[in-house]
Amino acid sequence: MRVCARVWVAGLCVQGFAGGAIGQHVPEAYTLVELSGTIGSTGSRASALSNTGLIVGAIEESGALSPVIWDASGALVSLLAQPVGATSSVARDVNDEGSVLVEAIGGSGASFVYASDGAVLPVPIPSVLSYSDIGASINARGDVGGVGYRPAPDDKGQYVGVLWERTPTGMEASFFGGDENEAYMTPHVTDSGLLVTGGADGGGARIRFFDPRTGTVGHGGLGDYVEVFGVNDTRAYLSAEYSGSSGAPGDPYLYVPGSGFAYMQAINCDDPSTGCNWYYYDLEITDHLPVRPRALNEDNVVVGDADVVLLDGNGEAYDREDDRAAIVWSADTGTLRLSDLVVDGSDDGWALTSGVDINDAGWIVGNGTKDGQPRSFLLIPREPCAADTNRDGLVTPADFTAWISAFNAGCD
Repeated sequence: MRVCARVWVAGLCVQGFAGGAIGQHVPEAYTLVELSGTIGSTGSRASALSNTGLIVGAIEESGALSPVIWDASGALVSLLAQPVGATSSVARDVNDEGSVLVEAIGGSGASFVYASDGAVLPVPIPSVLSYSDIGASINARGDVGGVGYRPAPDDKGQYVGVLWERTPTGMEASFFGGDENEAYMTPHVTDSGLLVTGGADGGGARIRFFDPRTGTVGHGGLGDYVEVFGVNDTRAYLSAEYSGSSGAPGDPYLYVPGSGFAYMQAINCDDPSTGCNWYYYDLEITDHLPVRPRALNEDNVVVGDADVVLLDGNGEAYDREDDRAAIVWSADTGTLRLSDLVVDGSDDGWALTSGVDINDAGWIVGNGTKDGQPRSFLLIPREPCAADTNRDGLVTPADFTAWISAFNAGCD
């Protein structure tokens, strides 16, 4: 059930929702909220946000990263302790209960779950694996997904999917799939318990959905291997396929079961008549994605970052800006620059360079710089308040005058 709530941010009335979607559209305007650090911190880095408005990431202090939680006002509400044995770490994801997945990136290099009940749970690497990659997602049940390689004496080792679940004794791993002809990468875990990976199966790109209850479902691709950037509980996913011979990525896309593929292009490249489909090939730019999607919500609205392509007087693509821009995308709107949609909250000195997560209410967190320093931001969709008759973002006596004028004018 969707529950409507009014939120006041910096004296401005914005509309928010708890527990549900706001519809399949991209809002026309957002309020920007800076995610603050501690006194003396030199930067902040957001990673994810929950449907309840909790945001996680890290702040930099004395050259080290410390995991943190922010609330919807932008205030830092919890500075998490460094994991045992770590010198630096980042909070990678948070679920709606408030459990946080933390990755240690210095010292032990391990991952931990900081559970909502106060327990700190190491995510152990199984001894049978010679390689492992713990993903950056934790689902509603506190499960964590990953991939690994299980060697064998006959050189017929297997890549496997790995799912860590909480038990009375800690986080325990289970293995899924795998043979010598398959390779798994970019793991994600959904709230419904699906472990989703990209990779290849020996015959080309392959995305795997590991469901412990019903088995494995695979989706084929056209390239040699495939990367997964995000997935939701409708089994819609963000992906790009790569050619093994050149390493060149294809256009990133959203796949929606029952609806097919929707491809993404750089800013200013949504109109095929501009020739942007061929722009990257013409300039031999094959070493990166024109759009890097980072996350999607249950309404298939996507955030990430993109190149900004410049167009000549005839609308032909001829160059691209050096800096990436934070974007929001939907199949209806195409690729939009987030900085063009900020109407409330001061964006002076800001460069919004990447959107990293979006929740089901359409709230977006991302990273950029403010006055040249690394800073994170929260964008809250700004829906008009009923009392703001003249739609100037403020509730003042001028709204009463505007209401009288509208009343006298009547409706036709």
